[in-house]
Amino acid sequence: MTDDGVLWITDVREKWNSFRVDFEGGVFDASKVAPGVRALGLTSVTVPDGELAKVEGLESLAINGGSAERIDLRGCTSLRQLMVSHVRGLTELVGVEELTTLEELDLYALPQVQSFPPLWRLTGLWRLDLGSMKGLTTGLSPFLAAPNLREVQLASTFPIAPGDAELLRDHARMVGFSWWDPRGNPGRGRP
Repeated sequence: MTDDGVLWITDVREKWNSFRVDFEGGVFDASKVAPGVRALGLTSVTVPDGELAKVEGLESLAINGGSAERIDLRGCTSLRQLMVSHVRGLTELVGVEELTTLEELDLYALPQVQSFPPLWRLTGLWRLDLGSMKGLTTGLSPFLAAPNLREVQLASTFPIAPGDAELLRDHARMVGFSWWDPRGNPGRGRP
């Protein structure tokens, strides 16, 4: 639920112009999104299952804040960028492993996500930014299954599993890795 039910919608055809849409009760309603919109920024808005798939041609999605147990991404067949952060209670991104057009994935402050499906079908995924996911038990292995991943950035609160360092080092396409340390000591380099 949201405090004010705000959705910022950006239309890339209009040079990233944004406009505000208010949703009654803070619940996302795809019928209020104008045709041709390619990028959505949802702030503290509840998203019912299946609603995101109704936004045809959606290429960029940022969900920040609010609360939900799951976010249903099934049917978002054009999605290239996905950022999800600070969604209280989130345990699952349904269908993320089916987003074969996805190129960039940012997940942050999702401490109740415990597992993640292998992303081997995401052949376009080249950049990954992860942090503050202390409940994740699988480590990096599901993410590193993406065959063309080139860049990985981690925040220090990301749990590393045994074998993750070797997976990073041995990933065929990896060219950049950084690990942000909140004490101000960024670690960068080639794994």
